Amino acid sequence: EGKPHPNGGGLVAATATVEAGAWVGPDARVLGDSKVLGNARIEDFAVIRDSTVKDDAVVSGHAVVFGQSTVSGRAKVRDHAVIKDQTTITGDARVLEHAVVATRKTCSGHVVVKGVASVYGGNQRGTAVIDGYYAKGNEIDKGKWFTWSWGQGKNPGEIDEEFAGLLADYTFDKD
Repeated sequence: EGKPHPNGGGLVAATATVEAGAWVGPDARVLGDSKVLGNARIEDFAVIRDSTVKDDAVVSGHAVVFGQSTVSGRAKVRDHAVIKDQTTITGDARVLEHAVVATRKTCSGHVVVKGVASVYGGNQRGTAVIDGYYAKGNEIDKGKWFTWSWGQGKNPGEIDEEFAGLLADYTFDKD
């Protein structure tokens, strides 16, 4: 059971708390014991279940946040991303596309997790970009983690160093 939130019209369960300044878009859902606080925005078809979204964080697209997780600061979770298992996404972190973060730890700073990456352990912080078919539980604070890899450690193609703004560089010898 629930009712439309006055700021946006999205469904808010009777058991959930959504502050007046928060936005819950018309097709969004806030379920269970969730809290949406401050200027947080739940947009598009996003679903929050038994979790907290606060400050200026935005959850949009078809993203799902559940399992006592928290999205805060200016973090963005969008597309088909999934945040679960008591994970915290904060600061300016971005979780995009089909990425899954289920670490029971924190993803913060300017970290971007995207593609079909599955992060299931360790903290991610700083300026790291995690993409591709990454499926690991490393502690990460910088670098490019773009390969088909799983487990822990560093595989070829994974660069654990600052990249000074250049994310990827492609050259083509032939058409």
